Amino acid sequence: MKIVMIGPEGSGKTVFLAMLSRYIATHAPDMILTPSDLASSDYIAAAQAALDRGDWPRSNVIGNQRDLKFQFGTKETLYDLVIIESSRHGLLGILKGIGEGMTKQQLKSANVLMFFLDLEGLLKKRGNQSDSENAFLLKEFLTNRAWRGKERMVIVSKAALYHQILGDDDVRLSLKREMADFPFVIQAINANEKVPFLAISSIQTTTETRENGNSLRIPSAPILCGDFEAVVKELRRILGKGQKPTVGQIMAQLIRDSKSVKIAILIIVFAVIFVFSYFPRQKFRITFYTNRVKDDAGTDAQIYVVLIGDDGARRRLDFDGRAARFFSSRDPFERGGVDPFTRTTKPIGAVHSLEVGTDNSGNKPGWLLDRIEIEELHGDSVVSVTGFTCGKWLNESNPERTLPADK
Repeated sequence: MKIVMIGPEGSGKTVFLAMLSRYIATHAPDMILTPSDLASSDYIAAAQAALDRGDWPRSNVIGNQRDLKFQFGTKETLYDLVIIESSRHGLLGILKGIGEGMTKQQLKSANVLMFFLDLEGLLKKRGNQSDSENAFLLKEFLTNRAWRGKERMVIVSKAALYHQILGDDDVRLSLKREMADFPFVIQAINANEKVPFLAISSIQTTTETRENGNSLRIPSAPILCGDFEAVVKELRRILGKGQKPTVGQIMAQLIRDSKSVKIAILIIVFAVIFVFSYFPRQKFRITFYTNRVKDDAGTDAQIYVVLIGDDGARRRLDFDGRAARFFSSRDPFERGGVDPFTRTTKPIGAVHSLEVGTDNSGNKPGWLLDRIEIEELHGDSVVSVTGFTCGKWLNESNPERTLPADK
């Protein structure tokens, strides 16, 4: 995944990134934001040093365009984050599709686009060229057909300066109200309801009045980050979408997205059910008869039976008396008990002998078994009945017996 940040000079991209890195370090330690090369490292370090001195980082000048590269994400997965540092005029060219080749490639390969809307440039002096250019940039970002398939968000920067305008209302509604004289922008906003607008002031500032009476806004000292909570929440959502999906998530998404895929999956499911329904299986009801004369004839042990059929085919079946007691009030394998169990196995033909045994577990490991009856079933109908007489103890000395069918 690649995230690309664009916006004109002075829109706050550099300050945003410098303060976001500090915010992540103190408020989101599970996330990582780090420069990918020396040039980007030096650039962001210079920006942070300027802010620490109470100065603003230098804006990009006309004709000087560069890409700053970072790694962003979590400890498990890092993604590329690129800032296209361009002048306002350079960005106009990029949005119109006439930017430089490398920049075009960066935008084409991006999965996520973040556009910085300079709220101060948009609202401070209504009617001037800066105002019109910012409005046009926003419109172009929202309506560019090549980007409709990408995740997009609009960062409305310097929001603290216009808190009275934005208030607690939805940022989108506030902008539409303030940009009533730009109907083409309102139309673009309305047509892109899924694009989030996030208002933020990346850094807290103070205002100084100069000798000429002009006011100057400067970074507060010591440096204080703005509230990045909404931005980090949105970035987390995007990072989550970038994680490698599980097979179940892929199938669920396919089912949601495509009617034809739904039909195809249903056909596959029914085909599997159909095929398995024709695999031959043999159904038996196995009934155990425990001796009723001896007081200690019953057992708590685990029981198993090995059915031996045609051509020496063997199928082992296990019977957990304790589990049966858990799921019902019946207590199997006790004195005088008649305990039927139904089992299905791969075909073995006619059962002509069997092995029966215990694991000698529980408080009463010994078991005096009188006989076993095997009924082959077809549905609920009995096809054949075969008896096997035991009449002997199964205990630690003789945990297993081989029983031939009764004649």
